[in-house]
Amino acid sequence: MKRVYKAVLHGDRVEWLDGAPDADEKEPLPIHVILDKPRHEYLECPTLLRKDKVEWLEETPAMDGPVPTYIVVLDNLDVRHPDNSGAIAVAMLEILADKKAFDEIEDPVAWQREIRKDRTLPGRD
Repeated sequence: MKRVYKAVLHGDRVEWLDGAPDADEKEPLPIHVILDKPRHEYLECPTLLRKDKVEWLEETPAMDGPVPTYIVVLDNLDVRHPDNSGAIAVAMLEILADKKAFDEIEDPVAWQREIRKDRTLPGRD
């Protein structure tokens, strides 16, 4: 099963844009929700996915209409659990790739050299 799914949240209902994880009413999936609002909002509240519905276990985020979202399937309900940190990091990289965030960089090696050259090295005034 893949980890990151594009979706649109309509309140607590999920509209899947690129497939859906296997979730049913009896065995909910622990998930991490990244709202793609004007800027990304990374929600660290425990959330469950029951079929095509999101169940917020703490505070429900404010949403004005449908919200583009990325849903990350977790191994454990606690977002801060060590097993989940890698999954969330991979999800963030997939989101950046999906948004073509670095497409304007033609030569990544040259870009990295340029970025490093401007930085003052620690302890070397």
